[in-house]
Amino acid sequence: MESLNNVQNREWVIGYFAALTALTLGFLAIRFAARLRHKTTRFDFDDLFIAFSWILSVCMTGLTITGIVDYHFGRRLADIPSALIPRALEYDWVLNLLYLFQTAFTKTSILLFFRRVGRDTVSRKFKWTVWSSMAFILVYSLVLLIIYVSDCFPVSAVWMQYDSHWASTHQFNCASLSQHIGTAWTDGLLAVITDLLTVSLVSWFFVRRRVSGTSRVPLILALVLGYLLAVPSVFRLVYLVRAQQPATDKVWYTYPALIAGKTEGDIGICLACTPALSALLKRVLYSRQDRDEQLSIRDRSPPESRAPSRTRPSIRSNRSAVSVRFEKNTTSPDSSIRPAHNATQQVFKWSEHSMDDIPEAYAENVGAPQTSEKEIESATNETRRAEPPRKLTSAQSWLNLETESSDEEQGRGNITRHIPHR
Repeated sequence: MESLNNVQNREWVIGYFAALTALTLGFLAIRFAARLRHKTTRFDFDDLFIAFSWILSVCMTGLTITGIVDYHFGRRLADIPSALIPRALEYDWVLNLLYLFQTAFTKTSILLFFRRVGRDTVSRKFKWTVWSSMAFILVYSLVLLIIYVSDCFPVSAVWMQYDSHWASTHQFNCASLSQHIGTAWTDGLLAVITDLLTVSLVSWFFVRRRVSGTSRVPLILALVLGYLLAVPSVFRLVYLVRAQQPATDKVWYTYPALIAGKTEGDIGICLACTPALSALLKRVLYSRQDRDEQLSIRDRSPPESRAPSRTRPSIRSNRSAVSVRFEKNTTSPDSSIRPAHNATQQVFKWSEHSMDDIPEAYAENVGAPQTSEKEIESATNETRRAEPPRKLTSAQSWLNLETESSDEEQGRGNITRHIPHR
């Protein structure tokens, strides 16, 4: 038998469970933040189930810490005071039921999510397989719940039978040892089978869809976490069966099964939230790409144009600009303004800021009679009313360009560009 001092090393589980809870909270926050950020998506039953699963995980953490501190979880049966043994076994029974509900909610949430995402893209065979898997998880969870509740009559005899005084003064009936062993095998094996079934369906879903580059990282993480679920499931199965053997320390061997069950449930929560990492990675990569593009454009820009401008360039403020109008040879009968040429998204590289640097097509229009400022403002206001104001791109910002909507977008209107010069 191990001494009391050696057994105290199992209190590391407090920090381990707290770290798992914090990790699942982070994944859950990313998932819900992605839901709130995309207003087109709404919360569904898969989000509700995963939220319930996380709440049960927090309850498991709290009960385990209480059991370690107050009722000496993780010790040999002989090292626990006899008055605390029934209470410790009661906590173990409740934690086993919480594990059953948590894993059922997590697996159902994962299947509901991929059923909803692939509603219009997957085959009918996949849909029926998902529904059948969810029904199987629900049925076996209810059956195990009934078995655990009806293990002894009254139910309190499950843990109170280890109190010699209570056992001698009360009548109770409990299942035989062989039935306990059969229940342990059934519970552990079904947990392993449903874990592998859920991960296989997730793999099937991703294999049949084209996954973009930014989505491959969450995909790989989801598959790795999914197949890792089988490791604690098998570990839990071994210790559940071992705890039911005759002449064994039940408290000592159910404790590793509890740790494995908690690990399995929290990895499942992380697996259910990994699809939300795709949106986070896209946002991070795109913002970095945009920042690199802005720095690259800033390095290529003229020195005098690198000062940040806090106001949007306008026609009235830029009176030293050269007004260039680029028009088609087409007319619009019901408009006094001729359609402008589709010259949007053109960027000019200036080296000397002289007339020689202006492209030939623009140089031909510079000598033409200049349009009055009132006419320019009238044409600009007309196009702005047809389209809401757009944010300037990084290239337009340093070139001091103000581009209105093109003829492809509206079919009419002028494009007035203000090209800075010395």
